Amino acid sequence: MSKGKRKPSLYDFSRQGLDSAEEFERYWAEVNSGNDRSACLVSTTAIGHIIVELMQKYFIELTKDEHDKLFFERNSTLGTFAQRIDIAFALGFISRSERDDLNIIRRIRNAFAHSVANISFDNKLVADECRKLKNYKNPNPDGKAVTKPRDIYMETLHTIFIALQDKILEWQKNKIKEQKRELRRLRRLTSTLRPT
Repeated sequence: MSKGKRKPSLYDFSRQGLDSAEEFERYWAEVNSGNDRSACLVSTTAIGHIIVELMQKYFIELTKDEHDKLFFERNSTLGTFAQRIDIAFALGFISRSERDDLNIIRRIRNAFAHSVANISFDNKLVADECRKLKNYKNPNPDGKAVTKPRDIYMETLHTIFIALQDKILEWQKNKIKEQKRELRRLRRLTSTLRPT
């Protein structure tokens, strides 16, 4: 490798988000076709990444090393899902209700991630936690309520994911407006500097 280039590592996978429509389609297919454990882990990781993406919009520009140190390295300041939830709430990115749901989701995710025993959304303890979730939209076109624990979990995650994605789009729109205002200001300024 040339000097200054970092050798790719397995850690790079944990830093990748859903940066394209194709990646999102692969994510969606995996979540919908996988077993409960993979659906839980992959979907929760996706929401963790969207929280990081939104936070980055409001931070100063960070180098890759600073970014990784803050979010992804061992003992990083915002390395855990719990820390990201707390900061997202403190910054007003999520509501109290969304924070509470994300903490339920975090506990469920930890059960799936750390259990060597077979675990599913149909397990009574997991199902009871899923039924505490409040922030989901009913995806059924027939209007029937979502009642399966896995569906409640997934719909809650996706509802919050879309709300966070909307906040990112809102930030981008505001940034464009701000840049246009600055451009108009510079044009006015330069027009006054022209010789007459």
